[in-house]
Amino acid sequence: MAISTRRTLGFTIVELLVVITIIGILMGLLLPAVNMARESGRRSVCKNNLSQIGKAGQQHLEKHRCFPSGGWGARWTGDPDMGFGAKQPGGVFYSLLPYMDLKEVHDFAKGLDSNERKVAAGKAREFVVPSYLCPSRRKVSAYPDAKEKDPQNYALTSMINKTDYAGNGGTFVETLPYPGPKLLCRDQYADTDPPPQVCDDPKYKFKTDPKNDGVVGRRTEVSTIPDGASQTIFVAEKYVDIQYYNTSSGATSGDDYSALEGYDPTSIRWVNALPVRDVASSSPGPTGPLNFGSPHSSGVQSVFCDGSVHNVSFSVDSGVWTRLGKRADGGTVDVSKL
Repeated sequence: MAISTRRTLGFTIVELLVVITIIGILMGLLLPAVNMARESGRRSVCKNNLSQIGKAGQQHLEKHRCFPSGGWGARWTGDPDMGFGAKQPGGVFYSLLPYMDLKEVHDFAKGLDSNERKVAAGKAREFVVPSYLCPSRRKVSAYPDAKEKDPQNYALTSMINKTDYAGNGGTFVETLPYPGPKLLCRDQYADTDPPPQVCDDPKYKFKTDPKNDGVVGRRTEVSTIPDGASQTIFVAEKYVDIQYYNTSSGATSGDDYSALEGYDPTSIRWVNALPVRDVASSSPGPTGPLNFGSPHSSGVQSVFCDGSVHNVSFSVDSGVWTRLGKRADGGTVDVSKL
């Protein structure tokens, strides 16, 4: 009887295990490269966001002869009938809306009576602006409202828009907690007292904040950058504790208000401490919610007052970082070495 020597087609168990092992090794080698490519793409989107913000800031400067004001306080949101500059209660990202092709959002509450205005202003707080969000941190979406008490000029909503960027407040940080919104209508910020609880009287003359040495401050109207627009940051990425990415919990997160509200760490940060990379912690963070920072490993991306975008390393020299934040310190920085 003839014995067949023909081999049965297919893999043996040993061969199959070898193939699986090789595939696993290849996947292990490829995944980091894929993740790096994805992060590079997200970082490019973030850079483009800042470029758009920088261009909007330039248009604001050209139109109103000043960079956007930082607004009045966290419980005040934007009011289209209050114009631009020191008299605008909303923050820097509210004042930029018309120059981000979002004038209709800026004008939600325009010309309405008091109650209707509050409802419309609340709706504006819900409108998501994709260019205000870094894709390395979170998706383009509205997030839960922290439901802070006693809002001054808007109706509370269940969801709010967010921003992953912050205006450059320089080195002057008011003692926390900030003065209550009602105090902002007193003579500490004006030439004369306004009528009781009335902050939109057309005869009310606001003072700018003389202590602000950055670009965006409480009720400021910064029109010139003595150190040079290419030497001073306008807006940069802000530090956010990882545990607060998808919530508005915790007043110490520096991320608990709408992107459109006034002077608060939600929309303004300072250069007193170096920028830091996002971490998850049981405390507010390395130095609290006042830092600039980012989820990127390479550093914090920043748009300067001339509209150029630069990546600043987390290991940047503290003196250089301070000079980038102060608009008139007299120093110069080689931005090509940041």
